[in-house]
Amino acid sequence: MQRSTIAAIVTGAVLLFVLVILLSSGSYVVEPGTRGIKVTLGKATDQFLSEGFGWKAPFVTTIVPVNIRQQTQTVKAECFSSDLQQVVADLRILYRVPEQSVVQIYKQFSGDPFDSLIAPRVQEAIKEVTAS
Repeated sequence: MQRSTIAAIVTGAVLLFVLVILLSSGSYVVEPGTRGIKVTLGKATDQFLSEGFGWKAPFVTTIVPVNIRQQTQTVKAECFSSDLQQVVADLRILYRVPEQSVVQIYKQFSGDPFDSLIAPRVQEAIKEVTAS
């Protein structure tokens, strides 16, 4: 083989590799039971992404999956009754994130919605109930 033929093959292989990387980083899949939030350079869009395949800007946009299925979490609540008796309750909380609120919850609350939104409110409600 001639040197120019080898150079053309190597150049073609490199271009093909770069094209595959761009196409794979420019696509996303939102799994069933989740919704995606498109975040471009730190700014989240106002609409969630439905299940399925889609295209995004490579290396600039990320898709954050948010689970909208019904889930169960365990919480241990320690509080005191009105006569100062210690009460320890082991709770199992059944919840799900409403589809219409996915983007709003992502923007306003950090991390897992259960840890930042639901668990503190359940703890506070249990303390109020056992105190009375």
